[in-house]
Amino acid sequence: MKRSNKRDISSFFTKKPTTENASQVQTSEENLIPEINITRAPQPSAQGSSPSVTIPPPVVDIVNLSHDPGKRKKLIDFHPNERDLVRRMYIQRGPCQPVDHVFPKTLFGTKERRFNVKWFDSSWRPWLEYSVFK
Repeated sequence: MKRSNKRDISSFFTKKPTTENASQVQTSEENLIPEINITRAPQPSAQGSSPSVTIPPPVVDIVNLSHDPGKRKKLIDFHPNERDLVRRMYIQRGPCQPVDHVFPKTLFGTKERRFNVKWFDSSWRPWLEYSVFK
């Protein structure tokens, strides 16, 4: 036996408007939309405001920042106002690539290996750094 009318599930949960309650349905649908009231916080007046005290950030000795990545302070250890300046100085100096250093040999299996200076070739890995300290 086949059903002639196809109804979806939402038809079971909505009221069918009649001529008597059609106006009530429209007003109830309008009540479903919440009213949004935007209020702004009052701005402090220039006359009543107290003078603000600003504390200058500590001065960083940029000239004496360590070039060796093993001796560098973490950026989080600097004052928030100085971090960008310190980051720019590290970027301007470029990576620490000590070419004259004698790199120590380490035993890997049966062979001794060490860091290769050719890895500093700027066309291959310009971002590579080596810490002599660590």
